[in-house]
Amino acid sequence: MDERLDILEEKVARLADSVARLEQRLEAFEVGNESRGTRNDRTTPTGASNTPPGAQTPAAAATATRFLSLVGRSLLVLAGAFLLRALTDSGAFPMSVGIMLGLVYAAVWLVAMRLSARGGRSRSGVFHGVCSAVVAYPLIWEATTAFKVLSTEGAVLAVAGVTAVGLAVAWGCSFRLVAWVFTAAAVGTIVALVTVAPITAVAAGFLVLLGLLTFWIARSRDWLLLPWLPAIVADLFVMRTVAIATAPSGNAGSLMAARLLLAALVLGYLGTVAVQVLVRRRPVDAFDVVQTVLALAVGVAGIARLDAGGGLPGAAVVLAGVACYAAAFTVVERDSGRGRNFVYVSSLAVVLILIGSSYLGGELIVSGLWAALGLLTAFLGSRSDRMTLTAHGAVFATAAAIHGGLFSFAIDALIGPADGAWRQPPVSVHVVLATVIVTAVVVASRLRHRELRWWFRLPLVALVVISAAGLCAEVVRLLASPSLFAIDSVSGLAMVRTGVVSAGTLVLATLAARLEISELRWVVYPLLCAHGFKIVLQDLPAGRPLSIAVAFLFYGAALI
Repeated sequence: MDERLDILEEKVARLADSVARLEQRLEAFEVGNESRGTRNDRTTPTGASNTPPGAQTPAAAATATRFLSLVGRSLLVLAGAFLLRALTDSGAFPMSVGIMLGLVYAAVWLVAMRLSARGGRSRSGVFHGVCSAVVAYPLIWEATTAFKVLSTEGAVLAVAGVTAVGLAVAWGCSFRLVAWVFTAAAVGTIVALVTVAPITAVAAGFLVLLGLLTFWIARSRDWLLLPWLPAIVADLFVMRTVAIATAPSGNAGSLMAARLLLAALVLGYLGTVAVQVLVRRRPVDAFDVVQTVLALAVGVAGIARLDAGGGLPGAAVVLAGVACYAAAFTVVERDSGRGRNFVYVSSLAVVLILIGSSYLGGELIVSGLWAALGLLTAFLGSRSDRMTLTAHGAVFATAAAIHGGLFSFAIDALIGPADGAWRQPPVSVHVVLATVIVTAVVVASRLRHRELRWWFRLPLVALVVISAAGLCAEVVRLLASPSLFAIDSVSGLAMVRTGVVSAGTLVLATLAARLEISELRWVVYPLLCAHGFKIVLQDLPAGRPLSIAVAFLFYGAALI
C-alpha cells in the first residue's frame, strides 16, 4: 500500500512539473511576441502601417495570445484533475486517498498563484486561483453526495478549510476576483449541501463566520462588495434555523443552537462595526448600515419567536444603547466630528434603546418611557444646539404615539366608525399626547427665527402633526361624548369632525403667522387637502343637507 501511494505521489509531482514547464514555455513565447511587436513598432515609420486591412495589430495579437495561453493552462489543470478522478474510479487507490490527492492538487495551484503573484504575473495567478477553486469545491461535493466518503458536517469543515486558505492567499496576493470566486463557491456549496442534508444550523454558523471574515478582508483591501453575499445568506439561514427550532419537531438542542447563532450574528456584526468605527476610525458605508439593521431585525424577531415574546435581556440592550450614545458624543464626535460615523452610532443608540425598553413593561410604561425620552432628548438638543438630539426626540415621540395607541386613536376618532373604541381611549393616549405637545413647544421655541435647511425642520413637523391630530381627536371625542352632545349618528359625527378639523387648521395658520414658525405652515396645506378628500369621501355620501351645508361652511372658512 505504501509503495502504491509513493508511486501516485510521484505521478502527481511529475504532472505538476510538466504543467510548470509548459507554463514557462508559454510565458517565453508571450515575451517573444511582445518583443517582436515592440521592434515592429519602432521600425514602422510614422503614418505607415505593415498591418494589412482587417488584420490584428501586434498589441491585440499579443493580448489574444496571452488569453489563449491562460485558457490552455486552465485546461491542463483540469485535465490533471480529471486524470486523478479516472485513477480513483479505476480503483488504483482507495477513494479517500484520491480525494486527499485531489485537495492536495488544488492546493498546488494556490501555491502557483502565490508564485505568479510574486513574479508580477497577476493574470496567471488569477487563473491559477480560479482553477484551484474549480477543482476543490466540486470535489468536496462529490465526496459527500456521490462517493459518501465525507459526512455533511465533514463537508462543511472541508469547505471552511479550503475557503480560509483560498481567501488568505487571495488576500496576500491582492486578487479580488479570486476572493470573490472562493466566497461565491463556498456559499453555493453550503447551500447545495443543505438541500441534501439537515445541517441548517451548522451551515448557518459557517456562513456567519464567513461573513465576518469577508467583512474584515473587504475593509483591509477596500473590496466593498465582497461581504454582501455571505452576510445576506447568513441572515436567511439564521432565520431558517430559528424557524426549524420553533417547529413542533424542534428540541432543546436546536433551540440552544438557534440562540447561539442569533447572538453570534448580532454581536459579531455590531462588534465588528464598533471596532471599525471606534478603534480603527473608519467611516461607515452602506454595508455597515444595511447589515446592522438586518442583523438587529433577525435578532429581535428570532428571540421574540424563540421565547414567545419574552425573555429578551432588555436591560442589557438598553445599556448598549446608552453606551452608543456615550461613544457618539465623546469618541466619535472628537475623532470625526458630526459626520456619518456620528449619525450612525447615535442612530444605533436610539434603535437599541427602543428595542431593549420595549421588553421592560406593559403598554403604558413603555409608551410613557418613550414619550419622556422624547421630551428629554428634545430638551437637551435645544439647550445644546444639537439637531441630532432634536431628531431623536421626534423619533421617540413618534414611537410612543404608535406604541401607546395615539395614532390609532386619532385615525379612528377623525375618520373611523361612529361606535369605535376611540370613545374610551386608554390612559396611555392622554399621557403620550400631553408629553408630545410639550416636546413640540420645546423644539419650536428653539427653532424660531433660525435659518435652517429643510431636513433640520422635519422633526418639528412630525411633532406638530402628532400634536394636531391628537388634539383634534380629543376635541371630537369630548364633543361626541354623552356628557356634552351625545352624538351617535354618522351625519352628525361627520359634521363635528369637519368643524373641528377646520378650526384646527385655522389655529395652525394663525399660530404660523403670529409666531413665525414655518413648520406650522407646512402642515396647514397638506391638512387642507386631506380635509377636502375627507369631505368628498365621507361627508357627502353619509351626510344630510344640513350637515353638508355646515361642512362646506367650515371648510370654506378654513380655505379663506
